[in-house]
Amino acid sequence: MTSLSKLAYHNNFNKITESLINFFNQELNCDNWDLIKIPDKKKKKYYPTFTHFRNLVLPANNKIWLSTNTASILTKNKNIRFEKITTLKNMSLYEELILNNFSHRLIIPILNEEDFIVGIISLYFGSISKNDAIIQKITSIKDYINSAILHCFHIHHLQKKIDRYIIKAKYREFYNDITKIFETAESKNDFFIKVANEINLFLGINLIIYRAWNKHTARLSIENICSTKPSNLKINQEYKLTETIANISFNKNKTIYKILSPKNAKYKDEIELLNEGIKTIYLFPIIAKDEAIGDVIFASSEIRFSKNILNLFREIKHFMTHVFLNYHFHRLLQERIKALNLILKITQEISSCLDLNKTINESLSSIIEHFQYDNAAVLLKTPDNKHLYIHSAVGYEPDVIKHIHLKIGEEGITGAAAALGETIIIDDVSKDPRYIQGVKGAKWEMAIPLKVGNDTIGVFDVESKSEHRVDTAELSTLEILAAHIASAISNSLLFTKESKRASQLNAIHKIAATTAKCTNIDSLIKNTINLFASIFDYYAISFWKYDKIKNILVPLINIGKNVFVPNEQKLENTLMGLAVKNKISLIENNAQESNLYTPIDNNVLSEICSPIIIDNEVYGVIDVQSNKYFAFDKQDFESLEIISQHLAMSIKKLLLISELHKQAITDPLTGLYN
Repeated sequence: MTSLSKLAYHNNFNKITESLINFFNQELNCDNWDLIKIPDKKKKKYYPTFTHFRNLVLPANNKIWLSTNTASILTKNKNIRFEKITTLKNMSLYEELILNNFSHRLIIPILNEEDFIVGIISLYFGSISKNDAIIQKITSIKDYINSAILHCFHIHHLQKKIDRYIIKAKYREFYNDITKIFETAESKNDFFIKVANEINLFLGINLIIYRAWNKHTARLSIENICSTKPSNLKINQEYKLTETIANISFNKNKTIYKILSPKNAKYKDEIELLNEGIKTIYLFPIIAKDEAIGDVIFASSEIRFSKNILNLFREIKHFMTHVFLNYHFHRLLQERIKALNLILKITQEISSCLDLNKTINESLSSIIEHFQYDNAAVLLKTPDNKHLYIHSAVGYEPDVIKHIHLKIGEEGITGAAAALGETIIIDDVSKDPRYIQGVKGAKWEMAIPLKVGNDTIGVFDVESKSEHRVDTAELSTLEILAAHIASAISNSLLFTKESKRASQLNAIHKIAATTAKCTNIDSLIKNTINLFASIFDYYAISFWKYDKIKNILVPLINIGKNVFVPNEQKLENTLMGLAVKNKISLIENNAQESNLYTPIDNNVLSEICSPIIIDNEVYGVIDVQSNKYFAFDKQDFESLEIISQHLAMSIKKLLLISELHKQAITDPLTGLYN
């Protein structure tokens, strides 16, 4: 009893509890008790300030609490009393453990100067009836116990205040250091490393990680690591979003505070952190206008962070988010400026250059360089608006450029974009049945329609092997460029069409003037074909004489390099043969897939021919071949027919002159010369 009289003079909580343990054991034969501090405000859970149980295994610290129902029973009156322990709703594991091992408890309220209950000491007993002697003994020393516990509570409260002042002073010093770093940091990485070092020094955090989100590759990669010990985590280590806990934080813009364990670690990055010896993480995402930029992870080998550290993390979160957003928007601004410069450059090139084909190729090269694509192409509609062919391309194999021709609406992603008049982006071409390979190993494709007004004249296409993906800003820039390219091509095609028409009319006039001076058929045909060649983009131009008796075509003149010309050509399975048989002009812009005939030369992709008809009999045929798909249009067809008709009249005239000359020098009866 003498030792208890000095309880109130102890400033050490451990000494007070030690004295109480001895007293309860020796005087009351009780080795099981707890002390609960009752706060001013009502709470859902009440955590014991001190517990002492002999031969009883308690649950983990976060499971030791009393419910509101139990607290209400303990504080219902201010008297020392025995009570039977009963089953209540929403009991904790701690309460269930007490219920299963003890039948009664002796309740000792702790009152403050205003006579309010501020604490409860509960002594737990097995089978016991009400014992007035124990209550009397406790009542006689209650003042000593009450005074000691109150004194301890006051000391504890004062210590908390002192700790807060110390922590605030440290925080102020820490924030001053962070401000200095912000003012002197030369880059985002420099800022992160210096701040992370300060956090390590100030809080002793084991691992701090900054991971950047790459919207083009849809990957989260480690950009910076600050660790107090060697780590297996590496810079540029990448994760799919579904492999990381950021899958939750990004989608919900949510800060995550989590105690890791082998049971609850289901993401790849959580398992890696566990392997690093990490037990607790605090992760916050960095989001700008609903767009993820990255995240920051504070990780520790300690189980849980204190409230003070969590509060500090919240402050650091706002500060670091602000800095990272500034760098992000600065980078976006630089990207926009570069994009505008690209638009300006290509627009100026297109508007100032006379050779549009060369300019489009240069523009595609600039686009590839700027956006780091593997290749790009401009495909245009054929004159019949049924197919697409490659007009300009960079990064493709020559054979691919030559042979690609797609049915609009039926073949390829570009065919679909041309039919719909809408941009199509396919992130995984292997999963799209419309995809037609243009580049080996391609992973994604983008097709932007080239439109003039409401009319689609072609498609701008990118097909890439990289992980790069197109974002909204990038797509906006490309659509602006596509509009400029479409306008330039449309104007160029119109100019080319009118120029070609003028050139063809001029050539027809020259042919008429030149052939009028020819005195023999061979020179007439030769001069006509040579003049005709000046107005066509050809692979080969030839004139074939029709032998009616043998029913074959014989070449008289041929213009073209490295072109195979047979000594004679049967009419079967040739476009010229069909023209001779039907006495009509024919055009085929997709020769290799024609249902009418099979070209003898695999290089021939387009062909146009027109028979020379004199008095309803075929004299010969003019044939023009091209190594390009859809090389000829209606205007070419009409010009060839005009020239064929003019040549037929000129040949007829020379044949008539030859016949009259023959009649003048021979006897009409004998056929002998006069």
